[in-house]
Amino acid sequence: MKLSKENISRMDKILFKEYGIIYSDIRLELLDHLATELEQSDGSFDEVFEDFMRKRKDFIRETNLQLNRNSSRIGSKLLLKNILSIKFLLAYALMITVVYNLVSINGKEWFMEYFDILPIVVPAPISLVILYSMFSKKRKSYSMSFAGVTNTVLMTYLFIFIQIIRKVDAVYWIGIFSFYMTLSIMYYFIYFFSVKKLQNL
Repeated sequence: MKLSKENISRMDKILFKEYGIIYSDIRLELLDHLATELEQSDGSFDEVFEDFMRKRKDFIRETNLQLNRNSSRIGSKLLLKNILSIKFLLAYALMITVVYNLVSINGKEWFMEYFDILPIVVPAPISLVILYSMFSKKRKSYSMSFAGVTNTVLMTYLFIFIQIIRKVDAVYWIGIFSFYMTLSIMYYFIYFFSVKKLQNL
């Protein structure tokens, strides 16, 4: 049997609506596998399709789960790779220098009053772009997983480290603040360059 565009479109809609496979790259991979297998069946598409999909239900769910896990790993590795890059480390060193000088001149209390929430405010626009893309039909699992991992790391600043920074007097707080500030700025570069590069692979 030879599948038509309409047949493949129907399979795609079922994967999206009935199986909740929201990422287009995962659906594409599943479609490729299922279409190849279905084309080897005897009979017309309408005769075999529903029974075929019912029999492949467990395979679809397991493959979706596995591919989502792989995407999460890719997102985590991408973030770690960028944090350990020369560009990030240089930006981090520069941020420490700037923050240290500002604190030396104006004091910690002044700095906290104006800048303590900045590592959360700076990435807000990119987070809104990513939130919008979540509702797009062309969303990709690797870009969403990368964004999820990065946003989780940034949220640890809001829920944990901002409290530590506000309370301690030891100078190490500058390193913590500078890390999150660097990450919030580099988030734009990492997302728009590294993730886009992944899309072209």
